[in-house]
Amino acid sequence: MKKILLLVLLAACALVFSGENTSSVKICILGSCAGTEPQKGRHHTAWLLQTGSKLYQFDAGENCAYTAHLAGYDLSQLRAIFISHPHQDHVSGLPHLVMVRNKLASARFKRKMAVKPLPIYTPIPTLVTGLQDFLTATTCGRYDYRSGTNITGKTVRDGKFFDDQTLSVEALHNRHCGDPDKTGQWFSFSYKITVNGKKIVYSGDIRRLEEMSPFLRDCDLLLMENGHHKPWQVAEKIRQTPAWKVKRLIFLHHGRSVLNTPEETARKTEKAWGKPAEFAVDGMTLML
Repeated sequence: MKKILLLVLLAACALVFSGENTSSVKICILGSCAGTEPQKGRHHTAWLLQTGSKLYQFDAGENCAYTAHLAGYDLSQLRAIFISHPHQDHVSGLPHLVMVRNKLASARFKRKMAVKPLPIYTPIPTLVTGLQDFLTATTCGRYDYRSGTNITGKTVRDGKFFDDQTLSVEALHNRHCGDPDKTGQWFSFSYKITVNGKKIVYSGDIRRLEEMSPFLRDCDLLLMENGHHKPWQVAEKIRQTPAWKVKRLIFLHHGRSVLNTPEETARKTEKAWGKPAEFAVDGMTLML
């Protein structure tokens, strides 16, 4: 009996110290700014989710690969990228991200690509074909570690569209990019991520808060854009809607109120939210 207990204890310790403890969820903000002119210390919207050794990225504003790599994240472990909508402040970092991922993996494995094809989920699949063309052109048409031949485009539609037994993602369209096309395809989505029993909602860019209503009924963390909304109005609306259960609210994709009047915005939002408001900064780490 003592030997069995000892073996169980050793196995538990090995799991914790190996970095494979999938009970923890870590989020890193790679870019916190909306599509304004360049802002000191801030890049466009992107964030990583890590659980165990697995990485997942949501949106890909410029310099996201730079921030992630210098923060110590192994981009060769990226399992998927999820794009909320194709505006440039959410996708302009994609070419560099793919190049860096491939280059790091190639250097580590002596230029023999050892990473699996990387799926990029996007409302507009031509975004990925254009990305592949761009990466091919910037390698002078050759296949090498910088090209995009190991990425695949996946079309986002309403409902659960991703589940790898570690993390699942559900999409809900919104009207940030207007009406759907003639085939019924929407161009902008909010996401609900379920991982280790936690429910994380990422607004993407939205026209109205009510567009996310089904996702807000049970939400451990809401990552909410404020490039098109006043943070204090969002906080007030959530508190005044009994059907919405948002346990933690963090603002990102910052617009003029945060960028130009941060102290006033924080004060108004704290009053509306009933406790200190949280505003993302580049490099910020969250634990769930």
